[in-house]
Amino acid sequence: MNSIPTDILTIAHVLLDNEKNISKDKIIEVIERAVSISTGYVDKDLLLQKLEEDFSVKERESSFLVNDEVKPWLMGKKSSYEFELTKRFFLHLKKTSPYLKINSIDGVTDKILDKCIDPSTLGAWDRRGMVVGNVQSGKTVNYTTLINKATDVGYRVIIVIAGIHNSLRAQTQRRIDEGYVGNDSSSLLKNKKSKNIGVGNTSAKTKIYSYTSSEHNGDFKKSFAEKLNVPIGGAHPTILVIKKNKSILENLISWFAGFARENSEGDLKIFDAPMLLIDDEADNASVNTGKDQEIKTINGLIRTLLNLFNQNSFIGYTATPYANLFIGSEYDKDYSTQIKGYNLKVGEDLFPRDFIVNIPPPTNYIGASEYFGFSDSITGENVEGMDLIRSITDQEPYFPKKYTRETKNNLPDGVPDSLKEAIKSFILSCSVRILRGDAKKDNSMLIHVALLINWIDRIALLVDEVLYDYKNQISSNDGPLIEELKQLYEQDYLPTTDNVSSVLNYKDHKIVRHSWDEVKKHLHEAVSKIEVRAIHGQPKRRGLEYTNTTSLNYEDYKDQGLSVIAVGGNRLSRGITLEGLSVSYFLRTSPLYDTLLQMGRWFGYRPGYADLCRVYTTEELCNWYMHIALATEEMRRDIDTMGSMNKQPKDYKLKVRTHQGMLNITSAGKLGFSEKEHVGFSGAHIQTYELPKKYTDTNLIVFQNLINVLGKPKIEYVKGKINRMIFRDVCPSIVVDFITEYQSDIPAISMNSISTYISTQNKGNKLTKWTIVLRFSSVSDPECLSVGGELYSVGLPQRSYAEEMSHERLLTYRLKSNNISGTEDRVVDLNLKGKETTAEIKKVREIEESSLLTIFPMRMKHPDKDKEELKNEIVVGWDILLPNIPNEEKVEYQVRPLSDAYEGQEDDDIDECDD
Repeated sequence: MNSIPTDILTIAHVLLDNEKNISKDKIIEVIERAVSISTGYVDKDLLLQKLEEDFSVKERESSFLVNDEVKPWLMGKKSSYEFELTKRFFLHLKKTSPYLKINSIDGVTDKILDKCIDPSTLGAWDRRGMVVGNVQSGKTVNYTTLINKATDVGYRVIIVIAGIHNSLRAQTQRRIDEGYVGNDSSSLLKNKKSKNIGVGNTSAKTKIYSYTSSEHNGDFKKSFAEKLNVPIGGAHPTILVIKKNKSILENLISWFAGFARENSEGDLKIFDAPMLLIDDEADNASVNTGKDQEIKTINGLIRTLLNLFNQNSFIGYTATPYANLFIGSEYDKDYSTQIKGYNLKVGEDLFPRDFIVNIPPPTNYIGASEYFGFSDSITGENVEGMDLIRSITDQEPYFPKKYTRETKNNLPDGVPDSLKEAIKSFILSCSVRILRGDAKKDNSMLIHVALLINWIDRIALLVDEVLYDYKNQISSNDGPLIEELKQLYEQDYLPTTDNVSSVLNYKDHKIVRHSWDEVKKHLHEAVSKIEVRAIHGQPKRRGLEYTNTTSLNYEDYKDQGLSVIAVGGNRLSRGITLEGLSVSYFLRTSPLYDTLLQMGRWFGYRPGYADLCRVYTTEELCNWYMHIALATEEMRRDIDTMGSMNKQPKDYKLKVRTHQGMLNITSAGKLGFSEKEHVGFSGAHIQTYELPKKYTDTNLIVFQNLINVLGKPKIEYVKGKINRMIFRDVCPSIVVDFITEYQSDIPAISMNSISTYISTQNKGNKLTKWTIVLRFSSVSDPECLSVGGELYSVGLPQRSYAEEMSHERLLTYRLKSNNISGTEDRVVDLNLKGKETTAEIKKVREIEESSLLTIFPMRMKHPDKDKEELKNEIVVGWDILLPNIPNEEKVEYQVRPLSDAYEGQEDDDIDECDD
């Protein structure tokens, strides 16, 4: 299959990137311009397909929760910066990854940087934030862009904490070298020579110094830092890529402390060195898990490192923010720790108090929802996963579900047929990729069934034996394998290609059916490249059976591509990218949402081969992932909703749906600051006695939309004036639509929860009897109101309020009595007089199964001002009364309460890395 010259594709993207409406004719026009400057042959049809594919991918808007104290600053100063580092990084991305949406990356990172503090700000400052991405969705590109921009505007010290393993730290360093430093840090460390790579091939006035290297053992060392001898906070920006390790962090902090001096309060601080700290995988090891007031090691060291700098911005990046959302807010300001002779303050915990950013993936991302799907019994939403999951039932006794003291050394002598099928699938996937023109691309298979090194070692040996046999059969064209591959391809691969191509949310011209004869021609080429590697933390091979323990060094194979079956445990479960991953054989159970999601290395982007991907796993794990997909989707929607309501991270209950079986959201220690909540409204009385001003106009429109669809009312008069309009037997969907569209900031009332609850009960034939009442005043001056197409003369109630600041900038009308309705308003649908006791009223409502929505269009009056100083706008509030419902269906959530009380947690420290 012909390839497209990279420079031509880049030019075409540059010409199209700023176009708002990209039609096929526009793409053809751009192709002609791009091809006219090419000296070689360009397949125009293939280029058209590729560009149509790239621009079929849609970006989704990010949402932000921002503390009221965070003030914008970047846009007002942007013209004063050159952004030379950012520009050269974007040029690098256009050459190496032209399919990326640079404009989108640019826009969201501008907004993130704007939430950090302007580094030219004088005095002490501290900023805390979090960016929520998706597993394998491009977080590294995002924070590499942010690092370049931060340096361009004046941040002088950049620290990236990249997980807990050397392999992930080294991989991150390589990406930082290519996208930010511009030099091969390993070459500088080994050969004392500078070697330009990535962005380094474009000149820049700013020279960046890295105190760490991409070598496996290239983490921070004081001896190397002292030899480098580059001042902290000086003319040259500096970067360190480190792992979460006790010794590393202590050495780094003690080295930094040597640059510090005492402030006015006697605390050691580094001055005039604005620092940006990126915590990649921020939910892993960073979250405090100590009991009571105990602070666990890694958490305390990160906090101490931040607190050592007089000016710092901290941003945690994670795809699984569950633990971070439950971090406590209070801390002991005087708590200090001793680190290598220095007495240092620990500082506040890592809750993202200033901002939370939710970055949804583009439409070509394949995540948990796309793989597993989910079904929500509460909302009725049903998402079908793609046909990529293959159920395993024969894993035992080869791979026991639990390893006991007696069984952990009972190593298997063979592998189950399901694993053999997975290996065959990988051979087929590699063959089809060659057929599709990706012969020089990386291909990976993941086998993750155990944590113990002796098990990883034995499984790798057995898999290698199976692969050796398959290689011989394909090479000699002798044995049953060829026919087995044919059956697997025709019975599995062809139908899956049809399924995937029909449900993709973007165009992919490579995903097409191929005949078996076409695939068969490439089997030998595909299988001959495949090797098996055992990925674990044992550096010495003594006592091991399988000797190929080489790390996943894809960069060394960039000219021909690496095809590898990676057998491993924890080192393949978080952060690390398996390039070209197509087939996964996964049995590793974990009862934690965040751990399971991070183990899903198969999530991400699969250009040209989404239909060739397979996940071999158990039915139980598949069901778990379906639940996690639902919980994660719901959590992200909450963040989006909160962002649209201008919420702050601190003042809203961040909730995550719990699992009724074995699953937990995260480790028990990390949930110490959270509590469980069951959302149910049986017998509830819900009322809006707080009315944010900013939603006045919106809610008036919602009210007008409602009364336009209501029929002719029954009217009650008082003194000859309309007091109530009553609408009986209202369709429940009308009520649900009104509540869904109504806007409110009140933490105690979630419009989504109420409307979802009503819809859920309706499915069980409950909450189906509704009365809507419009409440007016018989003493106010008459005004015209159109209800159901007819004009009525009504008086709007005048309500006294206390004007208060709900946030720094957002005013709220709070009704003086904390009630919007009176006793007589709460019985209109029951034909009672309102003098009955609350218990009696509830009993009648339960018997009659009647639900009541009363709406109050009001004029607001300050109690200390004259009557004529009424507010001009109409403010709409409401009151809902529901009957008691036996056996109501509730949804359980884990929530971060509004209280700022601190509670410690429990988890393991990461001391010495076992790489």
